[in-house]
Amino acid sequence: QIFGYTREEAVGKAIEELIIPPKLRAAHKAGMDRYRRTRVKHVVGKGRIKLEGMHKNTTTFPIEISISSTIMDGEEVFISFLRDITMQVKNEVELVKARDKAVSGERAKAELLAVMSHEMRTPLNGMLGTLELMNDTKLTSKQESYLRIISRSGRILLQHVNDVLDVSRLDSGMMELSKIDYSPSEIVTEVIENLAESANLRGNRVTAHFDPDDLGTFIGDPTRVQQILINLVGNAIKFTRNGKISVDVEWQSD
Repeated sequence: QIFGYTREEAVGKAIEELIIPPKLRAAHKAGMDRYRRTRVKHVVGKGRIKLEGMHKNTTTFPIEISISSTIMDGEEVFISFLRDITMQVKNEVELVKARDKAVSGERAKAELLAVMSHEMRTPLNGMLGTLELMNDTKLTSKQESYLRIISRSGRILLQHVNDVLDVSRLDSGMMELSKIDYSPSEIVTEVIENLAESANLRGNRVTAHFDPDDLGTFIGDPTRVQQILINLVGNAIKFTRNGKISVDVEWQSD
């Protein structure tokens, strides 16, 4: 049924004349002759092997075959199991296409992120530079406070833009954490100041409790620590109304 022959058409015929494509017949015959001479098994007993078969109408298609041998009545008999794997091969091809498409999409996304982050950094740097110039002008204490918050928020936004590029680094396993001196108390203070207005809009009050002298200076990645705090406090603000959010920081030795 697989090859399109009836029993009467197949029994008694040489197998290479029925199901082996003409281009492979010489190799098949040479392999059989070699086996008769040497009894060295290259295909027999080697498990499942993918080959090409030929239908009665001369069309070819992929097949999977396994061959073993045994002795019956003093003669060697070959036992073969064979199946048509056309659909399997087709599915494998489609899977490879899907993988290549996904890889291409990821590459395009990485390129887009790189371009967008670059385009966004330019105006942000211009804004931060202008804020620094404004800081050198005569300002009221309230204006200085507002300017400080805007500058810090701008630097945080710039860091987020830079972090977009970290997506490709994470995918490639090349993400590295910084190891520099930083002050946890300064980071906590900046986070509270930057999120205070957002908390006020929801009727919340954000406070921090820590001993600056006890915290001192640590070695690590301050940017990642800041990101974690912003996410934690930001979520607390988001899911709280008319309440109090407290950030308690303490240092514990091992």
